[in-house]
Amino acid sequence: MIEKMHEKSKGFAFKAIFAFVTLSFVLGGIGGTILSTRGGDYVAKVNGDKISKSYFERIKNNAQNNAARESGENFWNLMENENFAKMFNKQILDSLIKDVLVKQYVERLNLAVTAEQIKVAIVNDPQFQKDGKFNNEYYQSLLRNNNISPDSYAAMVAERLLLTSLNKSIFASDFLVEKQKSAVTQLLLQKRKVKILDLKLANEVAQTQVSEKELKEYFNANKNRFLTDETLDIELVSISPKDLMSNINVADDEVNDYYAKNSERFTTKGKTEIADITLKTKEEAEQVFQELKNGSDFADVVVKYSQDPLTKSNGGKLGDVKNLPKMFQEIASVVGLNDLSKPFEFEGKFHIIKVLAKTPDVKKELAQVKDEIVAILKQEQAFKEYSTAVNEMSNRAFEQSNNLKAVAEVASLDVKTFDKVTLNNLPDELKNEKYQNVLNNQDLRQSHMISSAIDLTEGNIPKTAFMRIVKFDKPKPQTFEMAKEQVTLLVKEQKALVKLQGKAEKLLADVKDNKVVNFSDKEELNYFQAATISEKFAQNIFAMNLSDNNVAKVDLGKNILIVKLEEIINEKPSALDANIGKSLEQGLSVSEEQALIENLKNQSTIEYNEE
Repeated sequence: MIEKMHEKSKGFAFKAIFAFVTLSFVLGGIGGTILSTRGGDYVAKVNGDKISKSYFERIKNNAQNNAARESGENFWNLMENENFAKMFNKQILDSLIKDVLVKQYVERLNLAVTAEQIKVAIVNDPQFQKDGKFNNEYYQSLLRNNNISPDSYAAMVAERLLLTSLNKSIFASDFLVEKQKSAVTQLLLQKRKVKILDLKLANEVAQTQVSEKELKEYFNANKNRFLTDETLDIELVSISPKDLMSNINVADDEVNDYYAKNSERFTTKGKTEIADITLKTKEEAEQVFQELKNGSDFADVVVKYSQDPLTKSNGGKLGDVKNLPKMFQEIASVVGLNDLSKPFEFEGKFHIIKVLAKTPDVKKELAQVKDEIVAILKQEQAFKEYSTAVNEMSNRAFEQSNNLKAVAEVASLDVKTFDKVTLNNLPDELKNEKYQNVLNNQDLRQSHMISSAIDLTEGNIPKTAFMRIVKFDKPKPQTFEMAKEQVTLLVKEQKALVKLQGKAEKLLADVKDNKVVNFSDKEELNYFQAATISEKFAQNIFAMNLSDNNVAKVDLGKNILIVKLEEIINEKPSALDANIGKSLEQGLSVSEEQALIENLKNQSTIEYNEE
């Protein structure tokens, strides 16, 4: 449970910020590299799929910037609260986890969306149309205003189409007549209370005995199934700007020059906070100005005269002038602390402002930022040298195609070696799709030549690698002794499955004959909850009735479920939503999607990287 927030996080502003974060995340898109292939470079794992740190940071930064633009300084004040920041980050991560869960579920259902479908959906979207036709200016404007790339928006559309396809795969709503839709709607609102006996194949395997004779007979009949893994001896060299920084020196005059040319970077801008009275006419403004000059309290005058309902209750306070129109900034800059401006006109109304607080700009001394500047200059130089080094390394790889050491010498790098590597058990460093493409390249396996440059850039951090397959050994037939462990498991599973099927049939008959059977689980499930266990399981229990078909055997491969239907729970007719039938055609409703996500979470293994 997240700790109770500080008092300033309880009010309307806090709730408004979080409502906006949800929107800004949706508008942030789901494009980019969600899944990480690098060892520790992830924030969470969902059923083994890693969510990359770089993607999490990018989405978080986009959401923060969007929220700040919408809510101003108040957002950053809230972000200073540790608990608020934790909740903000958690909401972003939960959204990414949801994306991965949906992606995995869609893959299980073999659903897909084509580029043409995405294009049609965008072109036909009413918000991008003018006079009934797609308007590219409208489209590009919305993307720019919400800081979305076309790829990210296409990914959002793809997710929406996949959710609709997901809905259709379950309910086949394209083929439902009205009467059928009513029946399916009723089914959606049902829950099934069931008893479940889970017969696990693994438990039966553990108790199964096999003889040496059985093992050898099975091995001899299936020798072509038992081969060694193909193995590869690999050389690898990689380079990034970071590898070059240790040899770069920065002179003092370079530091001084950078400091002089980038003074704004090291300056904290001061604040000028103002309050405002908004008035209808020039005459009224002059009268109110004179009243203030005569000593009337500004806040009292705001309540009495101001035409701005938003600031009337707080003394006319507008906060930092930097968030206000340029005219206000210019006038406030020449008004002293606690002084008044003369009345001025802006957008048809007249204003008088009072400067409530002023703090000057503060520039850090060179000594305070010297190390930072040195790091910046080193990085800039490293990026330049990196580009030159990669070009030279590519030339060496072409000229000396069997000598990776010569390629590495260009930047004084070391060549890493990996011996007897198999594709099924790659070292963490090689678990990268681009590396695997090289390792599967038959020409490079046979020729032992150096690969072309492998671009491993992530975000704005460039990285390049070169790989050489020094030796490749094809799969070879295993001896019985080599394959014995695998053969033993296969034979045990074969025998155990026969026993398990027999046991399941007997238990099924016992339940039908009302004999005592100890069920291991009791569940109350709607269709979505049942489907997250297994589509087959959901279809079986929602096809059952309480009269002559209240017991079923569901074979899930690695286990068999004996299920007994105890009760069918229907929602009251008054609770039916008149729009559910329509929603079957349009896609999952918010509540249905939330139910699906929650149950996918319950059935998934989610690990968080605490680093």
